[in-house]
Amino acid sequence: MGTVIPRICSDRLYGGGVTYGRPPLEKIDLHALARLEACPSARGPGSQLPRQVLERWKAVRDASVEWHHSGRDPDAIDRIEQALFGAWDPVQRRLLSELFSAYRRLFPRDAAAVDLDPPPGVAIHDDTNRTISVAVQADVVTGEGVQAIRIKTGRSVTGEVEAAAFYHSDEQRTLVDLRLMADDIVTVGPPADPVGIVDDAARRWDAALSAPRNGRTAGFHCHTCHRPARCGQYPVVGEGTVTSGTRTLLISKSRLAALASCLRAAAWPAIYSIPRDDGEEDDLPAANLVVGNQFHRSVAAALLSDDAGAIYEAAYGTVSPSEVEDLRWLFDQHEALWTSDEPPVVVTRTEYQFGATFVVDGSVLDRRDRLAGAPVAVTFTAVTDVNGWEDDRVAAVVEHRTGRASDAHPYEADLYAVSAWSALHSMQRAVDGVAVHFHHVRADPAMCDRRFYTLGEIEQAAERLRTVARELASLHPADAAAPEFTVGPWCERCNFVLRCSAHRV
Repeated sequence: MGTVIPRICSDRLYGGGVTYGRPPLEKIDLHALARLEACPSARGPGSQLPRQVLERWKAVRDASVEWHHSGRDPDAIDRIEQALFGAWDPVQRRLLSELFSAYRRLFPRDAAAVDLDPPPGVAIHDDTNRTISVAVQADVVTGEGVQAIRIKTGRSVTGEVEAAAFYHSDEQRTLVDLRLMADDIVTVGPPADPVGIVDDAARRWDAALSAPRNGRTAGFHCHTCHRPARCGQYPVVGEGTVTSGTRTLLISKSRLAALASCLRAAAWPAIYSIPRDDGEEDDLPAANLVVGNQFHRSVAAALLSDDAGAIYEAAYGTVSPSEVEDLRWLFDQHEALWTSDEPPVVVTRTEYQFGATFVVDGSVLDRRDRLAGAPVAVTFTAVTDVNGWEDDRVAAVVEHRTGRASDAHPYEADLYAVSAWSALHSMQRAVDGVAVHFHHVRADPAMCDRRFYTLGEIEQAAERLRTVARELASLHPADAAAPEFTVGPWCERCNFVLRCSAHRV
């Protein structure tokens, strides 16, 4: 079954080519680098976001270590899972078992020796005294040499900068990702110019740290940032303060939409990071959304351009020939509705991400993992198609709807109205109300569903959202079985229906 050794000597295996013992001045955080380059306000204290993915990774890592120490004995698997996964809720316990099974299946069968505490890959950039460290979970000696194994419980792979840092000073090992969710092995080879890539990353890190913190840049990177509840882009509505110790939930508009049908469908991805049934990520659009996504991108650009026609013409080349006429018709529908909409909207931004934060009483885990009550910050986010004004005292939000469904979900207009008001309120801009326009471009003729919120109605909408926030914040932070499920026609299009149906009592 191979030998587990406490440390594979780097001099013996790597020819002394790894540099250790030199204390770095500062380690480059590649995840933070991406955030800082996307938004200057990503720098600073944040709050406590859910850590389920990291905790599950640690549990699978611990199980793999115990399995190796058992001599990879099949009879030890039940004991290991009971000891390390037994305290988890049933949903995540089964998920951990699936990941652990994938690890055992993917681990090299011809391993002659295994080091479970291998040295990381480390690149030291002399000019800036920065380092990039690439953690490795196991070194495995096989007939082909030494493989440096990284455990990936998601579907991500080691990026170019990490690969460059690893191979920058270590050419004796081959970097390998075990992607447990995808059930595959990815060999990560050295990029063409590891030294140049590390040099570029070190200088980008210095530039990001020295860049002025002059405002915010909202975007999808907000969902990987630890500061959305504190940076001001999603202002706190009403009373409450968010600190570095505040448990924070980030709820997107799509999760809010799911909440109208089933609490579990909203909470599983947002609070517990439960993966979809197919294990796929959500970053690639389904084939039937290609036309709709291209419509939204093109209209967003056209509304801020002096040559909308050129933008539309360019868009036709991005879809299949069979979809060109449908896209052309949608553009015609949009233009007809936009020019006839009353009252007209003056555009200031398109595809703008904003939202609002509510600090409510909820549930947290203390340092001993005991359930306790404490304030919880719930941040609702949305990306609008258009932000603008009907007049100087009435803000406007426009949502283009290209689907067949005619109705917005119950909280969507509330979220738009409250988010627009809270953003303007934080800038001390007084308004009389917010108008939310839903443009149904597939209707024939295209139609606008306009909903006007007075200041009193905005307060009522905020209270409805606050009620939703309390419901989410009260859920057990680590028990994925806690959210109730509701069976209905929406289950047919739910991304979690298979795992959900296996955990219904």
